[in-house]
Amino acid sequence: MQISYLTMPLKALGSPVYTTKTLALIGNVALLDRTLLAIFASMKSPPEAAQASKTFAGSMPDTISVIAGFHSPLEAEWYRQLRQTNAGLILMPARSLDTLTIRAEWKEMLDAGRMLVISPFAAGYNWQTRDSALQRNRFIAALAEAVLILHAAPGSATEGLAKECLAQDKPVYTLNPDSAGLLAAGARPADPELSRAIGVCCLETEAVSKGSDAR
Repeated sequence: MQISYLTMPLKALGSPVYTTKTLALIGNVALLDRTLLAIFASMKSPPEAAQASKTFAGSMPDTISVIAGFHSPLEAEWYRQLRQTNAGLILMPARSLDTLTIRAEWKEMLDAGRMLVISPFAAGYNWQTRDSALQRNRFIAALAEAVLILHAAPGSATEGLAKECLAQDKPVYTLNPDSAGLLAAGARPADPELSRAIGVCCLETEAVSKGSDAR
């Protein structure tokens, strides 16, 4: 599928300086105009985290676009659940798009205008690494109005990223059953039964509005 490009101001986490970043895109760019909710999860998580995530993801409203790498098992479960909703789905691989294989299920979502694949990596960056995954996650967080932590293992990179977001006053919610560290840092508990309220009310009233320094 054809790659297009979008240049936009982006405030990277950890830096007060605005930069202009060119994003490579495949799919419906209008999904970026919805309220953007970033999701992150550690690679290993307890069973109760999986059930909470499944319930929450299945009731996301169509005013939201969920942006993620959809790489960890919990994030992948969100991808499966979101396909059954009207929420937007924005995938950011930790690599460039020029040689990315578009899966058949992605193509179906892309053709329906339900999905956008984006990347901040230059052509030729064809392999995901630990460093590129960390960079990717920071770009995702910088684009989003708010962050939802599905599960962050204590001391993990996911927990560290959440604390970076909180330090820059980005709203962070957590489904983590072991989230004392995040709650102490300022994260808010997200009740999966209140997913619609969080998605519509909290993100609209507390998160940074479109056109502000979140983008």
